[in-house]
Amino acid sequence: MVIALVVAACGSGSVASTEAGEVASESASPTVGTMPGCFPKCGGADLRNLDMRGLNLSRGDFTYSKLSQSNLAGANLTEANLFRSQMFDTNLTGATLVKTQMEQVAVGRVNFTNANMTDARLDMAWVYDSDLTGATVLRLRKKDVKWNNTICPNGTIIPTGC
Repeated sequence: MVIALVVAACGSGSVASTEAGEVASESASPTVGTMPGCFPKCGGADLRNLDMRGLNLSRGDFTYSKLSQSNLAGANLTEANLFRSQMFDTNLTGATLVKTQMEQVAVGRVNFTNANMTDARLDMAWVYDSDLTGATVLRLRKKDVKWNNTICPNGTIIPTGC
């Protein structure tokens, strides 16, 4: 059997391959992802396609980071700074985003289902084709957010905002 090691910009993981060179099934994937090597100072990091589900990333600096296609389901991002980060096709299902700074983020096709966004700041963000069904949005700051075709916490689809 051949083992290949794949190293991401700020994290690492391994992928097992068969002798024929096919990637082994991920059916036995872990319940917790891999901590990025740059944490807690990941400002400007390319964290695309990383599995960070269930991790404690609270108070981390992710300003200007690329988080597209990453799995952050169940992650704790309390008081994290995501200023001007990019999140497209990102999974934040059940994530804790309490007091998280998300000003001027670009968010597209992001799953915020059942996320806790209490006291988070989303000012001047661009949010489209995203799902906030069941999300807790108590005192969510959302001044000048550009909304487009987003499912609000109560399940209604509002083309212009929640």
